[in-house]
Amino acid sequence: MKRKTIFVAALVAALSCGSALSSFAASWESVGADWKYVKDDGKYAAAEWVNTADGKWYYLKADTIMAKGWFLDPTDNHWYFLDSNGALVTGLIEVNSNVYYMNETHDGTYGALYEGVKVINGINYTFTVNGTTGSKPYTSKQYHSDGSAVAVRAAQAYSGSGSVPSQPSGPSIPEKEKEAENRLADVSERHEAAGIVIAADIVASKTVDVVVREEATDDAIQNAAKESVNVLMNMADAGTKAKVDYNEKEYTRAQIMHLIERKVTRDNIDLAPESVKVTIQVNGQDVTYTINLAEVK
Repeated sequence: MKRKTIFVAALVAALSCGSALSSFAASWESVGADWKYVKDDGKYAAAEWVNTADGKWYYLKADTIMAKGWFLDPTDNHWYFLDSNGALVTGLIEVNSNVYYMNETHDGTYGALYEGVKVINGINYTFTVNGTTGSKPYTSKQYHSDGSAVAVRAAQAYSGSGSVPSQPSGPSIPEKEKEAENRLADVSERHEAAGIVIAADIVASKTVDVVVREEATDDAIQNAAKESVNVLMNMADAGTKAKVDYNEKEYTRAQIMHLIERKVTRDNIDLAPESVKVTIQVNGQDVTYTINLAEVK
């Protein structure tokens, strides 16, 4: 077993590659905190939807910057919602405590805000541009208006007399780290057959170790890297970035995801350092996690 970089080796390889573009090959280009999309003809996508290889839809505005949050398409005059990664969101969503239904049918208005009555779990709900009227269905897809996700906690029922108890404070850092360990164990189980094994000891030593076996493909490495990054970033405070010690740069979740898609390959693992430290803000505190990789050849 040859010590290498963890999935972060791959991640660092992505981060260290910056924003270089391949000539006439569709790809993403970072511009500060924003993103542009370069089409196969070498031109920036502008005022148009882009459907990427993973099946996701993105909208590049007239100024070529990727849209996030609520977006009114000037072509069809429909409202759409895109998450902080720029991906179109469909189905039930909650934005700033209002619940909306975004069309899930490929009928020419896929993803558009739905207005009218819809039956959900046997109950009629009326949807408007301002959300539901009256009662609203529950959805775990909860966002701020800018597309950033809201940390979702299980609802707690209250029955009895007296005043309603105060809302519980958010989970502590150790609680978040334990949950992250459990989620990374799930990620490892899903990807083990594809040649990726993840061992996380976040609570005690704040480390994540990843073994990449010989049979692991680029797609498998990228998928595992994305899921692992999402687990770590889910602990971070909303609106904050991750700082990487390798180049002292800060990255949003969306920026890391795009870089992984473009740059994480088996070949780039060999270019990455032995380990990398990633610092995120959790409950207002800077917490650093070390990511290490072992590659089996």
